Amino acid sequence: MIGSRNAPSVSYPVGRSRFWGVVLTSLALGVTLTGAWMAATLPPKAWLPLAGAGLVWMAWAARNERHQPTGLLRFNGAPGQGGAWRWVLNGSAEGLELDAVQPALDLQSRMLLRLKGAACVPVWVWVERARAPADWLALRRALASDRLG
Repeated sequence: MIGSRNAPSVSYPVGRSRFWGVVLTSLALGVTLTGAWMAATLPPKAWLPLAGAGLVWMAWAARNERHQPTGLLRFNGAPGQGGAWRWVLNGSAEGLELDAVQPALDLQSRMLLRLKGAACVPVWVWVERARAPADWLALRRALASDRLG
């Protein structure tokens, strides 16, 4: 079992995800190819609104991918204290205490996490084993411990 009541303290780097970039690029390619097919086979009034929506989505996706937050996700696994999560953005000294860190998607070598602070909108980040392989299991134990505790 990965989880334990006394998970170790861990600092895990968060940054731009190659995986997420590949997903967005693949979707953009699919939208482009579908748009080209529709333009060749359908009248413009059928495909122009979809093409506009596709362009807006691709612009949002490109902006989203370039502006992924970077920093450290820290878990203080002090025994008896239940542990506490902090989100330390690059250039920040202390960071923001988090109320919750919730895995939304676990693909074993990468996870999509939802970071929720007391007074902020949730931040979604990808963490990948390749960024810090030696600390990957400690991160997973901290996440599991937080869900159990």
